[in-house]
Amino acid sequence: MNLNYFLFFLLIFTVLSCSSEQKKCRYGKAEPIFAPFYEKVVKHKFDQKGQLTFEHIIFDNKMELEIQQSGCDNIRQVFKFKIPEDVQKQKADYFKEMTIQFFGYLSLVSDQHFSLHHLGKVVSQHFDEIKLGKPFMMQENYYLKIDRIAGENEAILLVELSSSY
Repeated sequence: MNLNYFLFFLLIFTVLSCSSEQKKCRYGKAEPIFAPFYEKVVKHKFDQKGQLTFEHIIFDNKMELEIQQSGCDNIRQVFKFKIPEDVQKQKADYFKEMTIQFFGYLSLVSDQHFSLHHLGKVVSQHFDEIKLGKPFMMQENYYLKIDRIAGENEAILLVELSSSY
């Protein structure tokens, strides 16, 4: 197993720590990835509805991010980055580059988040292999999918991590 992938997913699965209340679930309930006390976090909100969580963060550089997590026996995390500009004419490479940049920024939030830069590194190393809207197997049972929702004046960059497809 590649050490970088292992460290990255160790962080992700650590965040999804097990709860004694949910013994039937392999990974337990999802926990927040960020918190309002980090210097780069301007606004933070975390809501949980059963095994589904919604985390909304605004960072000091004005970047807005919503993270949806779900899981019990299969983990799924969707990072939704708001891009406040018209990107309808941008090619796929633009969104892969933004993924690298955004996860690079997230890795600077704290020492605890440093391993998030590995996701950007995976995208960089497999840049030509990764296709928008299609799952990319990073390693057995660990998938990445990059996609976008482009509007007239803004867009959403979707980065999905999953243990199954």
